[in-house]
Amino acid sequence: MDRLNPGIPGHLPRVVPPAGAVFDGLPLPPGTVVSMSAWLMHHDEAAFGPDPTAFDPERWINRSGSQEKADLIRAREKCMVPFGRGSRNCLGQALAMCELFYTIGTIFRHFEPGTVGVHPDFGREDLQMTELLLGYHPRNARKFRIVATK
Repeated sequence: MDRLNPGIPGHLPRVVPPAGAVFDGLPLPPGTVVSMSAWLMHHDEAAFGPDPTAFDPERWINRSGSQEKADLIRAREKCMVPFGRGSRNCLGQALAMCELFYTIGTIFRHFEPGTVGVHPDFGREDLQMTELLLGYHPRNARKFRIVATK
């Protein structure tokens, strides 16, 4: 670890206000720097199950209509913070979501269903980021490419 890569992606540092604070029963003195990581929250097995990185739309769908499943989904939604929450929420979230939906729709409408996929050489290591003030993608990383599968 070095000062440019603290080892925790997206550490989101905050300073405890002059009045101090109590977190989970622990008193925090004024001026203390605390942080959390959205990346770590999104990979929490307690919130997202034994394989949080797996594509599993069922973790967000309540087919049974049970209250227990509804409560679990609501708890998961509280742990999903790709754009932050509350007063620190990203101002560009609505625009970013519009751009994502538009781009994905444009790409995939040009292909027949089942004939497109991610290039086989592209792997998890290509998704690694180094955290500065904002994340950046390493120069030696390969570009994400979509290729025809048939």
